[in-house]
Amino acid sequence: MFPCFFDPRTPQADLLSDRSPGDTRTLRLHITTPGQVPRVEVSIGSTSPISGITLAGRHIPYENDLAQSRPNGYMKTFQYWVPPAQGFDFAVEVSPPGNFKVFVRNYGFGLPQIPGFRFHPRPADRMPLAREFLPKNKTDTVLATKSFVFDRTY
Repeated sequence: MFPCFFDPRTPQADLLSDRSPGDTRTLRLHITTPGQVPRVEVSIGSTSPISGITLAGRHIPYENDLAQSRPNGYMKTFQYWVPPAQGFDFAVEVSPPGNFKVFVRNYGFGLPQIPGFRFHPRPADRMPLAREFLPKNKTDTVLATKSFVFDRTY
């Protein structure tokens, strides 16, 4: 069993604004990832239907369908490849109250330092595996995940 440890590459989601004009609740969030990571994946879980996402200044309309609904709400996932070092903003729109749970996952390369464990580094002439979590693959891909809850009780 591996020990539990804090990885400094853990992502962060900061709430910039939470507004409910009319029949839409809009949350604006800023996502940061310590260091430069090749990919960030954001999953948005909502108790209300998701109607739109704005990322990098571009509004992405969203149609809820059966494939995205879950027994306890709605889910939408997007990936941001090679995000800016300063992080990025995105907004999500739902019908109020639309309680949110946001999962942010950093995908990075290079194994963390864990006291008592030694890992063989990837040889300099090899690149990271493209599919990092297939059975029997040996990889130095690190996945750091953190969840954030944005509930509204009114």
